[in-house]
Amino acid sequence: MKSIIEHKELIRDGCQIHYFVTGKPGNALVLFLHPAFGDHRCFDHQVNTFAEDYRVITIDLIGHGMSQPFGSKELINSSAEHLLAIIQTEGYESCHVIGVSMGSLIAQYFAYRYPDHVKSITSVGAYSIHELNKKITKAQRSEMIKWLFWAAISMKRFRKYLASVTVIHPVEQEKFYIMACSFTRKSFQVMSGLQHIVKERKEVQSTTPILLVCGDQDQEIIRESTIIWNDKDPQSKFILIKNAGHCANMDNPDRFNSTVKSFLQSQK
Repeated sequence: MKSIIEHKELIRDGCQIHYFVTGKPGNALVLFLHPAFGDHRCFDHQVNTFAEDYRVITIDLIGHGMSQPFGSKELINSSAEHLLAIIQTEGYESCHVIGVSMGSLIAQYFAYRYPDHVKSITSVGAYSIHELNKKITKAQRSEMIKWLFWAAISMKRFRKYLASVTVIHPVEQEKFYIMACSFTRKSFQVMSGLQHIVKERKEVQSTTPILLVCGDQDQEIIRESTIIWNDKDPQSKFILIKNAGHCANMDNPDRFNSTVKSFLQSQK
């Protein structure tokens, strides 16, 4: 049985942030944050499963999905303020945050800015925002060149390329392509806010429990960075999801859902 999903909007500084709420009010809140170029539909395989035990919110982050920037000057780092406003609007003061790729970066930044409002973090296919990793930086620059190259030639080819490297299963690739169609050339400006999120912060000593998830077919550099992060963070636990790429929640939802629900239940 599918849960009833409410579509809501947060109006903030000239932009509309669209989000979706389901599950029993009063249950512990779980907030899902999608990867770059995707939207709330990245979690279609999670919503009903998690709504059985939790209040669930999925969001179209600024510049993605229906949350287009239009005339707003806000960048992707403004998402931390957006998330706090949303959870408080929904009557909560804290939540579990599950972020995939860029969604993980924002989840970490949210926890850094507002630690009292985060119960746990689940990071999928990402790395710590508090350490500068030369390999990651080099790989990201190389990937950005590819993005700009394909986008300059054809946004359609750009989106096809994104889908091919984000998920491994054809059905999910087609779904990601459809989501990426909402990401326009104007959205690239919003992404520049990532420079405010990823910074070396030697003073950070997080006590937030964190589950580090990585697909076994994700990029080698992501798998390596996740393992290094796990070795350095005493609050973390590492899980490798088989038969999954960068978005493990889309490629192997059954394994992902059971793994994450078990982790959340352990936080009670």
